[in-house]
Amino acid sequence: MRIKRTIQIIENANSILIIGLIVAGLSLFAKSQNGKLIVIEMTVAIVFILTFFFRNLIINHYLGKSKYPGVFYSVLDKLGMTNNLEISLTDELLNEIYQPNYSTNEFLNDNNLNPTVEKKKFSIWIVIFTIGSAIGLIFFLNRKVMFRDQPFLFIGLAIFIIIAFYIWRKKMRQRDDDPAYARFTEKGLYINDDMIDWKSIYDWSYEPGHQKNDAGKIVINYYDKDKNIQEIDASLSSMNTDRIDFLLLLTHYKGKYGQILQESVESLVN
Repeated sequence: MRIKRTIQIIENANSILIIGLIVAGLSLFAKSQNGKLIVIEMTVAIVFILTFFFRNLIINHYLGKSKYPGVFYSVLDKLGMTNNLEISLTDELLNEIYQPNYSTNEFLNDNNLNPTVEKKKFSIWIVIFTIGSAIGLIFFLNRKVMFRDQPFLFIGLAIFIIIAFYIWRKKMRQRDDDPAYARFTEKGLYINDDMIDWKSIYDWSYEPGHQKNDAGKIVINYYDKDKNIQEIDASLSSMNTDRIDFLLLLTHYKGKYGQILQESVESLVN
């Protein structure tokens, strides 16, 4: 099973617990003459609740079986899913985090990841639907209203169609010309026009969005050339990938190409 799929299952454990508690509560107040309904509901509730409480066992089991335990644990930790869990950080696991011995191509292929993260594409279908609806409205109105009676209505719809068509053509030309939002390379991480060397990056975190259409961001902390602490935001709403994929890529590339000696870290801090 791919790392992403396993993380998604573990991430849903909290929701599973809530569902289980709701079902358990309903079963206590359920009205059934023969009691069969209560037994079924309690069984379902127990399964959901046990799934949550065994999350710790699931994570430790996958850490022992996973081909990439270091990346798996690190992404879980960044997403806050290792809190209050007893996870054994063995030397082997720590080595996988800081000194992965597998190849990048192997990791990318096994987890279906693309090191080039594209910008979120403009939805062409919205424009096509809008143009089609406006044309259909014109044909409909033509049967109900004469042009001489409502000329501005028809002219307005025609102008609206022309503008929508212009936007559609412009976006179509830009689709292949837009540069990637981020690129993961051996040399460093490229975000728009900025390049950060892997050895300069020392930490990152995920911050959820606070609005309906805000997917959140990945905040990347690094040292600049003058050893000053800087940060750059990778907006998940602006890229054509999700937070788990981005964190998987970030964790692997930093571990593979961003190792620096402990004395170098201390010199940067001091």
